[in-house]
Amino acid sequence: MPSANSVVTLTGPWQLSFPETDTVKVSSAIALISQEPRAADIPPTDSDLNQGKRLGIVGPTRVYDRWRAALLYIPDPECRWFFRYRFTLEDRVESALVNINADNRVRFWVNGIAVYPGAHADQLASADVHTIDMLLKKGENVIAVQVDNRLGHGYLVMQGSIQLADGECIDIQTDETWKQNRQAAAGWQELDFNDSAWPAAQKATRELQRDALSSLRHPQKAIAKNAQLIWSIPVPPGATEVIMPGLNSRAHVWLDGQTVKPQNSRLKLAAEAKKLVIRLPGSGSGLGDAMTFICPQSTIRDLDSWQNMGLSRFTGFIDYQTEITLANKPAKAVLDLGRVQYIAEVWINGVKTGERLWPPFRFDCSTAILAGNNRIKVRVGNLMVNAMGLQDDLGKLRLWGWRGVPLDSCFDAGLFGPVRLQIGEK
Repeated sequence: MPSANSVVTLTGPWQLSFPETDTVKVSSAIALISQEPRAADIPPTDSDLNQGKRLGIVGPTRVYDRWRAALLYIPDPECRWFFRYRFTLEDRVESALVNINADNRVRFWVNGIAVYPGAHADQLASADVHTIDMLLKKGENVIAVQVDNRLGHGYLVMQGSIQLADGECIDIQTDETWKQNRQAAAGWQELDFNDSAWPAAQKATRELQRDALSSLRHPQKAIAKNAQLIWSIPVPPGATEVIMPGLNSRAHVWLDGQTVKPQNSRLKLAAEAKKLVIRLPGSGSGLGDAMTFICPQSTIRDLDSWQNMGLSRFTGFIDYQTEITLANKPAKAVLDLGRVQYIAEVWINGVKTGERLWPPFRFDCSTAILAGNNRIKVRVGNLMVNAMGLQDDLGKLRLWGWRGVPLDSCFDAGLFGPVRLQIGEK
């Protein structure tokens, strides 16, 4: 037992439970996109999965990139500008998409064929994503863009990627290799149009590029249509069942490395289950809605990030409970939680000893601590941005200027510790 004037590290066991809900929604997970043939009944290794990145698991598979394209500058108000970009593809196109945004209105053509304007073709704050694989061909291709600018200076930005049948990925992005002109003769959208007299496109200033791209969601990347998608989903604490709406009947599912068979998109979970792995065939699409884990009971877990517990899109509270036995009632006792993200409340033997919104997470529990067995409960809460990320993944978030929650960002939370009880005579 701890003696007077000592520091005790509380290593657990820690019992975790959800005090305000018994369901956890999961709309994103670490995923591996593989074009290599794999045996259906052999689970991917941890080494394989460590190469994955966070992707949404609902609807069509979307892979996001960073904006690397240059903004092409339009110096004049109340004008129309024309842009062209020629490129050569060495193999058949498997998949292709581009993200496009302009100030103020944009239209574009691929090899002379008009692409129907997107929903945000005349909005500054949102880029449209277009699938263009059916318009491309092996050999020479051209993208032609028309921008109508109204007030002040304007710009054009396009970024995308093309997956070829041989596995090569070709980047498409606006830069000085594009051509730009104030006027265009008939047929300027066509592949055989002679644009040799057109000058090179002009890049925008760094300040304009920063300001324009800061309001845009990260651009999407193309993936091969026959690629397999492999998800790795940590099982939340206390989960006894998971519901996977619209799970493909050809999906292969493992629970902690063992093959399991969902029934009607539902799967019972073994006690203390830790990791669910799902391999989808090359359908290019995930679930019909977010996964729902049913979490009615408590479970023993080590102190860890909520990210590693399948809670990247969860906003709420988790209770951490443990016990410590003292030979005598100390005159002074302080519970130091160490690192917490983001808020914490503490109860000792059912008596609330305080709450804190920021460090240091130290609580004087001298009155509540007793000789003998002591029950310690720590309630940790996180931020609203995680729940906003869930809505964003499901396409339900509608805020002006909202860029979208980056899937590869960790809105981390949890009780990380080390948790220490400091006992003193005074």
